[in-house]
Amino acid sequence: MYIGLSKKVYDKKVNWEVLKAERPETIVYKAFGGRELKLYVFRPQERNAPFPAVLFYHGGGWERESPARLFPHAAYAALRGAVGICAEYRLMDDETLSIRDCIRDCFDAALYMIKHAEELGIDRNRLISFGDSAGAYLAAVLGCAKIAGRFTGVYKPLVAHTVFLNGIADLTGKWSCALFKGGITGGPDDDGRREKLAEARALSPLFNISAGDAGTLIYHGQNDSVTEQYTAEEYYCALSEAGVNVELTLLPETKHAFILPDLYHPNEYCADILEKIFNRLTIDLSPNSRVG
Repeated sequence: MYIGLSKKVYDKKVNWEVLKAERPETIVYKAFGGRELKLYVFRPQERNAPFPAVLFYHGGGWERESPARLFPHAAYAALRGAVGICAEYRLMDDETLSIRDCIRDCFDAALYMIKHAEELGIDRNRLISFGDSAGAYLAAVLGCAKIAGRFTGVYKPLVAHTVFLNGIADLTGKWSCALFKGGITGGPDDDGRREKLAEARALSPLFNISAGDAGTLIYHGQNDSVTEQYTAEEYYCALSEAGVNVELTLLPETKHAFILPDLYHPNEYCADILEKIFNRLTIDLSPNSRVG
């Protein structure tokens, strides 16, 4: 069902202070215009490669934060027997960069991992994307065959499974501001509005689901005032109806960014959720869950 982490490390616990002390290996996956984008890699101590790999995308509305936000989570993935990788991507600005650039970078990061799987020591058939908030959107597009086709020319998901945490699956509403300055405005008879709405739908995982898309774990806090619970429920229903392997967990009395320590929730609660997610990931992949 999911990425098949080693049972030998099933009892490893989250200790945020220990995980924060870990330092990654750094790999440049993309360079352009004098800038380098990096992968931050945490490797298991075991020597039985190839390992499953978890590719982490941070949140921050595509405008702020950095890969370091999820370094402890990637270090925990290594503790649990997977290669944990945090991907850097360009952030939006008011002048030149939009969410399209974020998406291109995230696909390029995943393609680099697939191309260099042997030297990274990873199993390209056991890749999972993991994202929080805006990062969950980026994780989701990697598992969406139709959106992958638009950016890579190959209509199949780049990952076998996705962890989607308090995420964004629909760019047609308030999150359309990531595509168009000021969002989508105008009346129903406005040609410009219709064109923008079509573009937003084309880049929304919610409206581009196929039967072969990545299996998905969805977690959403019921007190989240940033991303919408009803969208998580709609995304779950659409994936399920398409025949995609999906689970939805609603967390009572939980706000946004519940996976991040030192923020809105007690660190012990964040640790408990992370452990539960990785416990779900110990189940072996089904035979048809392949990335090619």
